[in-house]
Amino acid sequence: DQLVLSLGRFAHKSSHPPLVYLPITFAGGTRFSSTQPFAENEKSNQLVPSDTTAFQMYARSLITHGHNLDPSRIVNAICNFGGSLIAKGSSDWIIDPKSNQYLWE
Repeated sequence: DQLVLSLGRFAHKSSHPPLVYLPITFAGGTRFSSTQPFAENEKSNQLVPSDTTAFQMYARSLITHGHNLDPSRIVNAICNFGGSLIAKGSSDWIIDPKSNQYLWE
């Protein structure tokens, strides 16, 4: 809701239609609401990492492959070329296992 209001105010003040960039930047805050511990895969007898460990490995992998985990870098780059930041915020996505069962299978 805040984004829509901010875009409306920004577009209304502009004499030209604005170019809007809406990035989704992973900043290392993904977690399950109830984490699972290490477990053994019964078929392969291998350990499956805990949710916490898996997300830590994911964040390290993104850094290793050059993914930007700092949203301020892109904001600064856009502002350095004359752009403006009109709104920012976190995206507290909750994937409910009851409403989105297929994502949990």
